[in-house]
Amino acid sequence: MSYTAQSIYKLYVFCGNTEVKREQISLALFFVPLVLKGQDMTKAFVYQVRYLPETEQTYLLERVAASGDRHALPYAQDDVNWMALLSRQTSFRFFGRHGSFSAQLERHTRQDADHKGRKPYWSAYRRAHGVQVKMYLGQDLTTSRLEAVAARVQARLKEKLGLSDEDPLLTARSVTGKSKEQQQVSHLLTQLEKKDQVMTDLRQELGTRDQMIADLRQELEIRDQMIADLRREKACSDQEMVSLKQKLLQKPQTLAKLAQHSGSQGKRRKSHPKRS
Repeated sequence: MSYTAQSIYKLYVFCGNTEVKREQISLALFFVPLVLKGQDMTKAFVYQVRYLPETEQTYLLERVAASGDRHALPYAQDDVNWMALLSRQTSFRFFGRHGSFSAQLERHTRQDADHKGRKPYWSAYRRAHGVQVKMYLGQDLTTSRLEAVAARVQARLKEKLGLSDEDPLLTARSVTGKSKEQQQVSHLLTQLEKKDQVMTDLRQELGTRDQMIADLRQELEIRDQMIADLRREKACSDQEMVSLKQKLLQKPQTLAKLAQHSGSQGKRRKSHPKRS
């Protein structure tokens, strides 16, 4: 006998007089919602749309039991049966390439019924580290629409948590069974590991840059040595050019001396007449 049935039975035993049967029923109807409120209202199973890793755009529609067992439904992606099943639910989960969320079917209040229409609409919820994000999903439940909203929800949640695009985002569902303190510690440890990896990468980059600077300095020294050698070669060439210019300047004088010498020899020969 369930807790609810036991409660109603106790009411009947307590009110044994047949004249108060109607009052018993009224009391039972009054207390049943209160009793049910304290019970675990977890569903026996939920539906979820899950992206298959290492594929381009392949998704599965699954029925997940409370034990965690998954059963893939034989529906083609985004076909009529797929969409009809999702539209009949009040909630489902989505795990995509760029994020995840829980979808909840909601109805407009009288204040906003004229603004968005009277049809029920879907909203996407995601919570992490005590922060929740809600985003309008609408009536479009195709995988492309779910994927786009998941990316926006994740970006908004990271913005609220002060995380960068590269930082991992761990939700409460991914660390089931852990307390809030353990979740926070796990999150902080993950962030520390990421920071350590960033520091390691920066050290490697600095080491690479130092090696590049050393190589550049060595190349500059080689270039400086080449410039010094070229300057010495230029100085030798300049010295040779000076020597050649001096020799060229000395040539007219040498030619003049040779001319004078040849002229003096001719005169000497003419001063001795021939003998008879």
